[in-house]
Amino acid sequence: MKRIHILRSLILWGWLVVLGIGFLLFPNIVEANPCPKPTEEGFLRSPATENSDCAILQDPTMIRRSGVITYTVAPGDTLWGIATNFGLDVDTLRYSNPELFRNPDRLYVGQIVRILPFPGAIYKVKRGETLASIARKWHVSPEAIIRYKPNHLDKTSKLTPGQEIVIPSGRLDLNIPKPDLSPEATFAWPLRGWISQGYSAKHRALDIATAWGAPVYAAGDGVVVRAGWLYTGYGFSVIINHGNGLQTLYSHMTNPAVKAGDRVQRGQVIGLVGSTGNSTGPHVHFEVRKHRVRVDPLPYLPALPPH
Repeated sequence: MKRIHILRSLILWGWLVVLGIGFLLFPNIVEANPCPKPTEEGFLRSPATENSDCAILQDPTMIRRSGVITYTVAPGDTLWGIATNFGLDVDTLRYSNPELFRNPDRLYVGQIVRILPFPGAIYKVKRGETLASIARKWHVSPEAIIRYKPNHLDKTSKLTPGQEIVIPSGRLDLNIPKPDLSPEATFAWPLRGWISQGYSAKHRALDIATAWGAPVYAAGDGVVVRAGWLYTGYGFSVIINHGNGLQTLYSHMTNPAVKAGDRVQRGQVIGLVGSTGNSTGPHVHFEVRKHRVRVDPLPYLPALPPH
């Protein structure tokens, strides 16, 4: 029995000696923490690794930040890329940054973007609003807003104008009605809004402005002949051939909802309002082309622009 104990002791000491020599000769084989703790910027810059623990640290969809942070836009960044890398969606970035809410396509290097730890919104309280009214507006319960501790709110809290609160999972409705199909006219209006720039010799189109993300509709039946990015300053665009030498073009949109070769019907959604390309705000640059010549769209549309 004594010999067995001596043998076990020798084996244990032998392993300790081997490990000690290993540490001395190969110090990088074993690390106390194989995945360095990523910084907030590291969520965007660190490449994914095959180690599952590292992946959890470096993948923002698998870990939630404790609070609101900021990110400085770098060359090559896009709103969609930033949202994806932080495990969020584009609307969350829009709802949390007033500049992006007005025009999310105008992202620039050096811009400071606030990043929520989860999908939702950062909202500035307006005069006369209450916790209940804000919750209804954003389609959440008042309790959801109270439960986020950094808001420092309870059921008895009174909100003050200008106060900012975080609304977890908050979402807004655009509530923009679809334009009339207007069968009496050659084309229907492609969206509801207002004409921010009319047709002229220098601007052979109508610019129809409205909220970013509003649906854009086909002005008439036809076949999509182009859908995607146009390198003419138009950004994401769709061109529809309606026959009889007529085509319509819709530009500055977000990524189109149709592709070349698709047959579309009058009033069908073909994309969403954006501000891509050479654009100063969310609108659709709408052209009517007759035998490849841009003409005034107004004679082809119903008498009154949709609001």
